[in-house]
Amino acid sequence: MSFQKTVLSNGLRILTESSPYGLSVSAGIFIHHGSRDDPIHLGGAAHLLEHMVFKGTRLRKSTEIVAQIERLGGDINAYTTQELICLYSLVLEKDLLRALDVLWDLSQNALLKSEDLSQEKKVILQEIDMSSDLLEEDIFDQYFQETFKGHPLGLPVLGTPESMRRISRTHLRKIYNSSFVTSQMCVVVVGAVNHNQVVEFFAKKTGRQLKKTKKRTRKKPKAFQKWIHKDSEQAHVLIAWPTLSLKNRNQMAAYLTHVYLGGGMTSRLYQQAREKHALAYSIYSYLHLLSDCGLFMVYAGVHESRIFKMVDVLRKEVERLLEKGISQRQLNLLKKQLKGQYLLSSEDVENRMNVIGQTELLGKPYKSLAQKMQEIEGLSQEDIQLYLEKYFHVTDWGALVMGSFQKEKTIKFF
Repeated sequence: MSFQKTVLSNGLRILTESSPYGLSVSAGIFIHHGSRDDPIHLGGAAHLLEHMVFKGTRLRKSTEIVAQIERLGGDINAYTTQELICLYSLVLEKDLLRALDVLWDLSQNALLKSEDLSQEKKVILQEIDMSSDLLEEDIFDQYFQETFKGHPLGLPVLGTPESMRRISRTHLRKIYNSSFVTSQMCVVVVGAVNHNQVVEFFAKKTGRQLKKTKKRTRKKPKAFQKWIHKDSEQAHVLIAWPTLSLKNRNQMAAYLTHVYLGGGMTSRLYQQAREKHALAYSIYSYLHLLSDCGLFMVYAGVHESRIFKMVDVLRKEVERLLEKGISQRQLNLLKKQLKGQYLLSSEDVENRMNVIGQTELLGKPYKSLAQKMQEIEGLSQEDIQLYLEKYFHVTDWGALVMGSFQKEKTIKFF
C-alpha cells in the first residue's frame, strides 16, 4: 500500500492509500464538527445537518444524489460521531471522480430548505425511538449522558425530541457555513486510486474558506451508579472507567489489554462469565477513545438475579490482571491475534478510509500497516504493566444498569 498526502493552498487535506488489488475505491470527506460541538440546548444538530445535506443541493435534487451513485452499483452514505461528520461513498475505480463530485457538492452546496427540515426531523424522531428500543445500544448513550453530564460529550449524537424542536434552519446554516470549510475538512480515498488524479480534481474546486481552529473543552469522565427501569427480559449492565485518549502513544497496550479481557470468544471475560459460569450470553469489552479522553467499557446482558455475580467475575479478572499481569506466552498469543485483526481489516477499503480520516482530523499521524505490525511486535510485558498500573487501579468507575428489575442495590466494584 502506498500512502500520499497533499495540502492544497486553501487548506484542504487530501490523503490517499492506493492498493493495486481490487476494483473498488472508498472515498470520504471528513468534517471536524461532531455532536460534542453542538450547543447543549441544540443536541443532535450535527447529526440533523448530516441528514439535511442529502435533501438537495444547488446542483442536484435529493433523488439525484443517491441515484447517481447507486445506478453505478455503488453506495453513498454518511455518519456523525461525537468528534466529526463523514460523507462517504464506495464505487468502482472508474467511477471515483463522479463519487467525489457528488460528495463535494453535498459539503459545499446543500440547500437546507425549511420544508425539508420539518420532514427530516420526523425521520430522526423515529430514529431516536428505534435507538431507545435497542437497549444494548441505548445503554452506551445513557452512560455517556451520565458520565459527561453538563458537557457536550454527554449529548446523544441523535439528539432528543426536545432538542429537535429547538433546532432551526438558521442553526444548521451557521454550522454548515463555519464548519464545512476547507481548513476543517479532509478528503480520504483508499483502494484503486491515483493520488495525482484526486489532487487535480480538488485543485479545480474553490470551496468555502475560513481560518478557524477547533476549540473544545476537556471533560474527565465522572464516577456514578445509576439504575434505569425499562421493560426487558434481561438486565443490561455497563461498567467503565477512564483510560487513555486517542492521541496517546501507548494506545496499542490498551488494545491488547482489551483483546485479553473482553475482545472475543477466547477472552477472559467470555470464558469465565459465559463458558464457565453461564452468567451471560453477551459479554465484551470496548475501548471508547476520544481526542482528549477515553473509557475502558465492559458490557454484559444478564438475568437480573445474576448481575452481582457477573460484576464479581469482572472484579476478580481485573484484580487478577493487576496482580499477575500477562505472561510472555499470553503476550505472544495476543500479539498474533491483534496483528491478525489489523491485517484482515486492512482488506476493507471502507475501514481503512475511516481509520485514516478520523486519525488525520483528530491530529494523529498516519501509520502504515507495517508500522502498526512493528508497534504490536514491540510491546513488552513491562509496557502492558505500565498501562495497567496507570489505568486499571479503578477508583472513579461508573456503573449503569438497565432493565425491569424489582430492586436497586449498590454495586461494589472496588
